[in-house]
Amino acid sequence: DFANGLRLITVPTGLPHIVSLQIVVHAGSRNEVEEGRSGFAHFFEHMMFRGTPAYSPERYEAVLQNSGASSNAYTDDDRTVYHTTLTRPDFEELLAMEADRFQNLRYPEDDFRTEALAVYGEYNKDSAEPVNKLMEVLRDTAFDRHTYKHTTMGFLRDIVRMPEMYDYS
Repeated sequence: DFANGLRLITVPTGLPHIVSLQIVVHAGSRNEVEEGRSGFAHFFEHMMFRGTPAYSPERYEAVLQNSGASSNAYTDDDRTVYHTTLTRPDFEELLAMEADRFQNLRYPEDDFRTEALAVYGEYNKDSAEPVNKLMEVLRDTAFDRHTYKHTTMGFLRDIVRMPEMYDYS
């Protein structure tokens, strides 16, 4: 346990040279309590790959590729998880990159708008699946006050407005 609330948990796997880093952020769509601003937990999962002054998106990706790492993230109702699998010798550099992006994320308005439109496209793709649309309608009907009313993607009306919400971000 660290003073800042972080915990490092080691789970032996029998693969001594492979490391999997799982950064669990206890914030998901349930934390979106402001009217008209659903979907931002998921949206910021996307934005976390947009770089910092020290690690542009291209540099971040190059470091991962050079080490043979696999990295991604997901957001659900209760959490956002950033996960990377890599070799042990590259672990310290990855930790430095992750610390940097959690502390120094920066993105220009154009990147913000582009990513907001990508999230809108993801919503359209996902809602084309009947079960996803069913869950969206079911949650909206089942919950009156709880933030589980909206899906992780957010309400469509909020997603459509995202490109204009740079100042909010």
